Amino acid sequence: MNIILISPPAAGKGTQSKVLKEKFNIPILSTSSLIKNAIKDKIEGYQEIEKNMKKGKMINNNVTNHLMKIRLNSSDCHNGYILDGYPRNINQAEFYDKLGQKIDYVFYFDIDKEILKTRIVGRLICPNCGNVYNSNTEKKPIDDGICDFCKVSLIKRTDDTKEAFEERYNEYMKNTYPLIDYYRKKNLLYIIDSSKTAEDTFNQIEEIINGERYD
Repeated sequence: MNIILISPPAAGKGTQSKVLKEKFNIPILSTSSLIKNAIKDKIEGYQEIEKNMKKGKMINNNVTNHLMKIRLNSSDCHNGYILDGYPRNINQAEFYDKLGQKIDYVFYFDIDKEILKTRIVGRLICPNCGNVYNSNTEKKPIDDGICDFCKVSLIKRTDDTKEAFEERYNEYMKNTYPLIDYYRKKNLLYIIDSSKTAEDTFNQIEEIINGERYD
């Protein structure tokens, strides 16, 4: 089963990727992990990738597509995978189509922009286990500023600000949002309301996979 997840920033895509991975025992393929691994493993061209990342520049489509093509040939992808953050634009979607990979589901996480902004500004992360909390939602830690599991102080990402969110959201609308229409025309798109809880979001996904809901 091959799944593509499309969402604006802070819509819960990363959380749902992990749940899907555990539920169906298939790997998560994310652009960020591919790039980090390319640098770590010193894959051809890694020096240019690393230099651009340090300058805050976007990684070009050719590099991202090349890394994804290599990753898709890995043995753990033969029974399916979850694409998290790829394709990010029409160029990448067209490249992926040419690879001949079957797409079973494209889930688009639909959510109001103001809810996303609230999630971003209140987001807190455990530096030890990676659990995510939010001071503005029901996901508050039991003890203020402390991880429920590791009992260490939570941290806030430097880019979790209103200004950074606006920039990321505008980038998403310009480059990624057009993918919704792209996959709708292919009759592959399923719309998920991700404005509620993570559990509710996954229940919607599971209903579609189990054939209990038809869009």
